[in-house]
Amino acid sequence: MTMVANDLSDVFMLPLATYLSGEIWSILETTKLYLIPFIMLMIVAMAQARKQGVDEGNSAIQAYKHIEVGIVSMFVVILFACKPLSISNAISPSSVSVKNFSCLVGGGSVSGAGGADASRNGLGVFNGIDKSDFLNNPYVRLIPPSPPTLAAGLMNQLSIGLTNASVAALPCVPHTSMRYALAKIDTYEPDNAKLQGLVSDFNKQCYTQALERKARDQKLRSESIKGQDYAFDSKEITEMYNGKLDGVEGDQKQMLMKVRKNDWTGSSSAIDFNNTDISTSEDYGVGVVTCAQAANEIKSKLQHDVLTGDAKEEFKTISIGNDSQATELNTRILYSNIVSGRGRAHNLVTETIGQLTDSAKDGFDYAKIAWSSVKGWNTDLDSVGHILNGGVGAVSAALKSQKVHGYQLIAPLVISILKGVLIISTPLILFFTSFNGKSLLTVLVAYFAIDFSRFFLEVGNLIDEVVLSFRHAAMMSESALAQADSLNVLASMTLVGQYATFMLVGVWYMFVGWIGVKMIAPMQMAETTSEDTSKGVGTVADIAAGAATGGGKGAAVAAARGVK
Repeated sequence: MTMVANDLSDVFMLPLATYLSGEIWSILETTKLYLIPFIMLMIVAMAQARKQGVDEGNSAIQAYKHIEVGIVSMFVVILFACKPLSISNAISPSSVSVKNFSCLVGGGSVSGAGGADASRNGLGVFNGIDKSDFLNNPYVRLIPPSPPTLAAGLMNQLSIGLTNASVAALPCVPHTSMRYALAKIDTYEPDNAKLQGLVSDFNKQCYTQALERKARDQKLRSESIKGQDYAFDSKEITEMYNGKLDGVEGDQKQMLMKVRKNDWTGSSSAIDFNNTDISTSEDYGVGVVTCAQAANEIKSKLQHDVLTGDAKEEFKTISIGNDSQATELNTRILYSNIVSGRGRAHNLVTETIGQLTDSAKDGFDYAKIAWSSVKGWNTDLDSVGHILNGGVGAVSAALKSQKVHGYQLIAPLVISILKGVLIISTPLILFFTSFNGKSLLTVLVAYFAIDFSRFFLEVGNLIDEVVLSFRHAAMMSESALAQADSLNVLASMTLVGQYATFMLVGVWYMFVGWIGVKMIAPMQMAETTSEDTSKGVGTVADIAAGAATGGGKGAAVAAARGVK
């Protein structure tokens, strides 16, 4: 019998669970412990027959009837769900076929023999591993081939078939998961030491100083900060780099930056580097460029990395607006990641203003200096709104993508483990419930419910993707009030996406549990009613027979008296 999986983790868990389940049943069978429920059935049947009395008929016959029905049903349960099939039907990790019809791609594809379609490979912690490499794992190779039970084989085919068909029916096209893209970009920095050094020096010497200039300039002119863009390459900040002739005294000159020759990524022909052969001099190999020139060079190199670097596909996935707008926004995110030194963006929705102040030293809050001088720290939401408009972490900072994507990756593995635990424990569950048919039905429904929860996981992921696709609507406002509102909307959208991803599977389990209670209870009532009806019919028959017998005796007595 061939088993089918919708995640690579099943290639390990299904054969392992089948083997352990067979071993447990082998122990019960070898030690003859499985006979205990049969002995208990006979004892209970004889006790009930003796308790019914002579009016119910011969007690031995009554006991035999109960024992006969019980033993037959128990043997059926054992053969169907406990006793493994012949060894010719054994399954091994290499015989498990993997078929996944998710339209989300999470950083790799399941390939190799029995693998999934590379364009519809889904999410999963093992989905970046080739199936042949997975099978070569020493722990996977140690699992011996073992035959499944008929119930396990049929339920696997039925549940996987329905789950995969339902997932394939979802209205979406194969694409890179947005959560995966956001999570990767959150921790992405270009692998270019010279560029990283240049950005770090620029942030300290130019950008922070330009923000202070902007703060003084706005205070001088009593300008509103509404709709302003304070990104490192914005028009407002570039004016500060170049100096404003009518600006505050001391801020009218062009801003200059010292740059080391080893860190400069642009053309060196027009830069006079100090090449004096004095290795102890702090100015050795140092030249001077304008801050505007350095900003253009950094922007050019970051844009090139966004379009051609290791995360180009992920940047493309999260892009908002036209190509020019998307590249600008992604360039600013990349600048923020480099400046922070941690390759991640801060969560602006939950961070306090004190935390934002602390992060200023890392350069992430480069607009906060200007705002603090102009409007004070009470305009927190406005400030964050400007950061969003400026593109600093506009996509990834306010979204807990790593946490959500981590759940999306690990959930299929958890589902696989739950199925495996149920398969392993099935012989014991049925043994302790005397191989009861209702217990078997409960196990089968539970297995289907666990497997089908993968569909609701995909639905939750799809809802999250749809919500994220509209995130630009909450981040492109120009008014301060709308910016504050947009931040709240963005936070709400994030929560909706997270709840859809986390909770739909739990709601499905709750629903199945409720259905189980509603299904088992009527069955028990029906069984009790059937027994009561049987007893009632027997009692009525006895009464009728007694009445008929009594009536016959009365007629005979009357006839005898008449003869006399």
